[in-house]
Amino acid sequence: MKKLLIGVLIVVGALAVISMIAKRRSTSGGDEWGGSFADDSAARASKATEAVTEATSEAASKVSEATKKAASKVADATKEAVTKVAEATKEATAKVTEAAKEA
Repeated sequence: MKKLLIGVLIVVGALAVISMIAKRRSTSGGDEWGGSFADDSAARASKATEAVTEATSEAASKVSEATKKAASKVADATKEAVTKVAEATKEATAKVTEAAKEA
């Protein structure tokens, strides 16, 4: 039990010293690692935001292109179907007309 208490005291003391050093370095001049870390993090966040924006724009562009291609294919298929229906209607009309003449 004594060893456990001594170990806990040592760990708590070490954590207190580390936190005190970190606090002093972060509040002192900008040359220390605390200030440069904040600047570096801001730069990384800015770069990450730019990368996400670029990726989003690229994805939107690809989706737009795919939508245009699909719409074009649908329009072509619709034109082809209308043409076939018109031809079939003409043929049917001609056959009905012939049958009516023969009757």
